[in-house]
Amino acid sequence: GVDGVTSANDTGLLLLNNVGGSMGAVREGGAADMGGTFGEFRRLATPGVFACFSAGLTGVVGKTQGIYLYSGGATNSLVARQGEAAPGAGGALFRTFTGETCSALSFPTFAATLSGPGVTSSNNLGLWNKATAGGALSLVARAGDPVPDVLPGVPTPLANALWRRVVQYWGINTPTGDQVLFLADMKGKGITAANDRALWLRQEDGTFRLLLQEGDALGDGSSARIGTFQRVMAESGSGQYAILIGLSNASSTNNQALLTGNTRISAKIALRCPSLRLRKGGLHRDPAGNPRTLRGISVSAAGFDATGAGGKGLSQVINGSGKMLMTVQFSDGAVELMEGTP
Repeated sequence: GVDGVTSANDTGLLLLNNVGGSMGAVREGGAADMGGTFGEFRRLATPGVFACFSAGLTGVVGKTQGIYLYSGGATNSLVARQGEAAPGAGGALFRTFTGETCSALSFPTFAATLSGPGVTSSNNLGLWNKATAGGALSLVARAGDPVPDVLPGVPTPLANALWRRVVQYWGINTPTGDQVLFLADMKGKGITAANDRALWLRQEDGTFRLLLQEGDALGDGSSARIGTFQRVMAESGSGQYAILIGLSNASSTNNQALLTGNTRISAKIALRCPSLRLRKGGLHRDPAGNPRTLRGISVSAAGFDATGAGGKGLSQVINGSGKMLMTVQFSDGAVELMEGTP
């Protein structure tokens, strides 16, 4: 090929700063941290000055894929490799890395399948995170494991629930360590199609907080409940997030709502849960002051990739101050692209 480019070295990663200057590069065919040679580069997350990427691997027996971090210069650092023990998984091994991201401070979060002792089709999926500099990888959630009983002593379906799968996830940096925001499906006694999906936060101290679950009351004094998660959006540097919800126990004129929250609120941890900002059917004034009814809200699906990993440096509809971009329909026939903080 041109300038020595072949199928064995035609992929790689070039890291640029905010003015377009090169900070360094890694390339297929180059040396990988902890041994082996990089194969094909597959996926990349760059929410800040660090890059987290998945690449093929050659030259190490039984290990053909890995997750790595890169911050420029000449070195890359290994996060996890195929065939190595998965923390918290009882001796199971990483089989395939199915998605990855990292926080703005470089701490990786990734999804993987498992193989080895005790692994079946009901427990072969998991999510892992490295929460602090120099810290070890830890398991966030594994299919088939018990869901944290966040309301001990209180009768709740969660006391008998198991993780089924992680749908979307973000790494959120804080001054004292990484958080993991994730949307997950559950199964087990008491779990039905009406309450099997929830938004969770693994907090910086390792504890879990249930932010919102299907079946929860909307909390505006009406009988409406959380029906479906239509969109979840988050900004990994600030902890700002938003949820577009389809409502149950509501009429077709008011069956949608937008909620927002911030995972990094520290003074009162309970305030990390989302609160209602907009609801279909509510009155809003046009620029001339005339009242009109909100008929619908839509937001772009940008912000995460096909694997469910968010905060990858892709375009997104919410920024670090909580400002959003959304399309809103009104009763006067207007369809407006609106920017602002709900």
